[in-house]
Amino acid sequence: MYLLSTILLLLLCAQASRSLNSTNSSTTAYTSTVSSSTRTTSITITKTTTRAYNATSMSFATSNRSTSYYSNPYNGTTVYVNGSCMEQTAFPSLTFVVDTTGSMYYRLQQLVETTTRLLSRLYTNDTRQYTLVQFNDPYVGPVDITCSKSEFGSYVSNLYPLDGGDCPELAMTGLLYALQNSPNGSLILLATDASAKDFDNSSIVNDVFYLLEAKQAKVIFLSSGYCSTPDSQDFLIYRNIASASFGHVFQNAYYPDVVDFLDVLLQLRKNSTTKLLSIDVNNTTYSSSFTVYSNFSTIVISSNGQINSLQIVGPSGIYSPVKEIVRQTWGSLWIVENPTFGRWSMNINASGFYSIRVQGLKVNNISYPDICSKCHSNATCTKNLYTMQCTCNDGFVGDGYTCSDYNECRYYWSNPCYPYTCINTYGSYYCICPSGYEMSNKTCTDIDECSRPDLNSCHRLANCTNYGGSYTCLCPSGYFGDGYHCEFDECSTGICGFGNDCIKLNGSYSCLDPCFNATILNEPWRSTSNYYYPYYYYYSSSYYGQCDSSLYGWYRFTGSGGTRMPEFCPSTYSCYTSAPMWLSGSHPAVADGIVNHTACANWYGDCCSWSRSVQIKACSQGFHVYKFSGAPTCNLAYCTDPSSTMDSCSCGDEEECRYVNGHFGCYCKTSTEPLSLGTLSPALSCGANSMIVSFTKCRLQRLKLNTNTVHLLDANCTGSLNFNSTSVISVMSAPKKDSCGNQELKNATHVIYKNIIYLSLDTNSSVGGEDVFSITYSCAYPLDMQVSLETILSPMNSSIAVIEGSGQLVTSIALYQDSSLSTPYVGSEIILTSKTILHVGVFINGGDTSQFLLVMKNCYATPSRNASDPIKYDIIKNSCSSKQDSSITIYENGVSRRGRFSVQLFGYVQNSNVVFLHCDLRICDQRTETCTPSCSGSRSSTENTGNTNATVYIGPIIKQADSVVETVKPEIIQPGSGTHGLVEFQTSAILFLAGLLLIIFDH
Repeated sequence: MYLLSTILLLLLCAQASRSLNSTNSSTTAYTSTVSSSTRTTSITITKTTTRAYNATSMSFATSNRSTSYYSNPYNGTTVYVNGSCMEQTAFPSLTFVVDTTGSMYYRLQQLVETTTRLLSRLYTNDTRQYTLVQFNDPYVGPVDITCSKSEFGSYVSNLYPLDGGDCPELAMTGLLYALQNSPNGSLILLATDASAKDFDNSSIVNDVFYLLEAKQAKVIFLSSGYCSTPDSQDFLIYRNIASASFGHVFQNAYYPDVVDFLDVLLQLRKNSTTKLLSIDVNNTTYSSSFTVYSNFSTIVISSNGQINSLQIVGPSGIYSPVKEIVRQTWGSLWIVENPTFGRWSMNINASGFYSIRVQGLKVNNISYPDICSKCHSNATCTKNLYTMQCTCNDGFVGDGYTCSDYNECRYYWSNPCYPYTCINTYGSYYCICPSGYEMSNKTCTDIDECSRPDLNSCHRLANCTNYGGSYTCLCPSGYFGDGYHCEFDECSTGICGFGNDCIKLNGSYSCLDPCFNATILNEPWRSTSNYYYPYYYYYSSSYYGQCDSSLYGWYRFTGSGGTRMPEFCPSTYSCYTSAPMWLSGSHPAVADGIVNHTACANWYGDCCSWSRSVQIKACSQGFHVYKFSGAPTCNLAYCTDPSSTMDSCSCGDEEECRYVNGHFGCYCKTSTEPLSLGTLSPALSCGANSMIVSFTKCRLQRLKLNTNTVHLLDANCTGSLNFNSTSVISVMSAPKKDSCGNQELKNATHVIYKNIIYLSLDTNSSVGGEDVFSITYSCAYPLDMQVSLETILSPMNSSIAVIEGSGQLVTSIALYQDSSLSTPYVGSEIILTSKTILHVGVFINGGDTSQFLLVMKNCYATPSRNASDPIKYDIIKNSCSSKQDSSITIYENGVSRRGRFSVQLFGYVQNSNVVFLHCDLRICDQRTETCTPSCSGSRSSTENTGNTNATVYIGPIIKQADSVVETVKPEIIQPGSGTHGLVEFQTSAILFLAGLLLIIFDH
């Protein structure tokens, strides 16, 4: 046992020896102040530590640029070191501290482009250390260190966003690791879109300020967002650190634009600059001064924030010429060459918060060989702060000696073509512009067709109006036509005479009396006494209330709903529409002829939220006719006043038409036949979007039941007159759990919705008596892909698109765990293994169920929500299975109102751990089109003849990580792989050896 204990102890000690221990202790205080016009925020940090941080004194492996690793002394985060850099480098070393949470996806892509451009600018023979620190939440690390520019670029290219959750991230911890592992005088770039979660961790923040002073590091923050406000403490910590390090906070900068700024800072040799002035203010105008007391070759002035103007006045009182290097809304950089000794002043005009840093630069006669003759043909030889430098021209990237084409079309943000197509060329690019646009200054600009008669087809008399991508033509007043053809409008002269309407046609006109040429509208639902209950249809995708967008011409109202429009403002949702339309004004008399009025629509108290002009004529026969030009929008409908009902009745079987109080109406027939509650016999309709129980109104009255208090379990769901009848009362609920109190019962094949109707005695009061009678009813629906999705709690159903057509068609997509599509995935994201078969369903609701079919045109996966992401994995292409993967199976496409397919997603997608699914859908009219794809060849033969397209997406879908224990070996640990696999291997090795020794000892 002594032997066993000794061996185990040695193994544990060997593992622990990878940690770096510190021996010294020190105490320091650091104060950073940010001034503004309204307040001064001061953070004082006192630090007591027993650790000495000197990353440059750590022992790195030096032979053959081998990779070594050690544990960070702060919390055990693994640091990977590739090669050995000189401790005392002439130029600042470069460190990136990068937020790798999910919201940084596009910013990380920009960072790759930024890194490529920046590294190509750096002089080849300059020795620097390059360090990359990743921070996330709750993990920080790993730390990757190299002396190779190309390897550092590879580290950045391999960054991938994942996880996160809440907004603030562990930025201070990430910065601490960067300071611990960066040489003195380093330039540190911290990129994030969030505030610092650990801003109030005094131990970490104290260490950060301590190391900033000890190592004289400069910190530049690239911040594209914050979690509360820019004045909150979790964001102000960035400004305090920038001020303490003579750095900056650049907000909402396009990363590649920062290259020029960083390039200048990286040219400043260590110990060659002197700090002259540092200000952090929030004043529109500001003046300050500094003293040039040494033989500086250049003054370097840098800023963050929007500087509108900056003037420099030398000791002689004369404005000094300032050379502008960078000028952006997020920051600027200037230089003044050959400054004279004395007191200098600076006048600033700016917007919002900004910072100014001024430093003097000494050049110690550094000479480089004549390089201009060696510049690449696509490079320009320019003067930098020290000497001449080869710089690749726009459209090219490289070190100036070698320049290669830069693909501006690789990312949508690196060219102005978006959302149009970008085509890369050697050293440049061009945009493929849609119709109505042309190339100008390398982007698509609108063509003004109206300025060129050869580009528009307007009639010579028409007025042409240009707009983005096209134009419109409009005939002038007194002329008739569509703008492309205009002719004199005889109707504008009143040629038809009093009380007649003139109808103008191409080449002719006609006169008519609208009293004898009106279309009859006799729907009872138009009455303001009928009410549309949107509560019933909360979950329904096919019913939105009545819409009169198609009413054009002369119309006459008849029937029990009323014969003329109301002259009062009806309540919202009356007339079985969302916003009822009424007549703002009085109806004309016969002697008035045809008059113009305004019809208004009431929407939640705004009685004229929409309006439309109408013409009205009072006819000698005792009625009015109306000329409508559609409704302003959906869902609006023209209403009728029920008090205007004449001698026309549309009554039910148990009703009769009577003349009461000056109007005809439908009333219950008189009967002495005895009735019992058992004869109530309501009708039940179980529809796809509604469950409706209907009663005959007259039967309820004969049983002395109150017709106004019929309700369901949810008392807000009450009965109302049926849609197209005044003799039937219906109570309705959507086939959904909890809709109007619905109870849900579910088995393997069906879902059943159950509810109770309550009725009360009519006590001749407006309220009615207590509930005395109840009826329990239920509707059973077979489980399918759509019903299952609706019954499950929190389904993953990320995208819904509405298509306007024959009614409103709603398309949606969902993910399922089984081939029967009865078990949807739930939650905001799903995790799959590389072997999981993913089942996908898309479907449409609304519209004519017998007319439309769903065609999946293209379905594909991308690593982002952006459907135009250049990385794309085709699953369905041109309505047929992609040939790239044999696991893709299409079960249903172009044959019904739904589509189904399956794919072994992460068996197909190899290079992305997070993907989103996109589907381009087409709504096919089977009466006029061939909807079923023909996939016998390489493309489908179906054609899209209508504008009925939609795109839906769903995600994120995350790949489950493979087991590290099974795959990681100590001799192949690579930079960036983290500490996870290392710890698990070491633990497994120790346990294995311990078990082996126990077996030997027992024998």
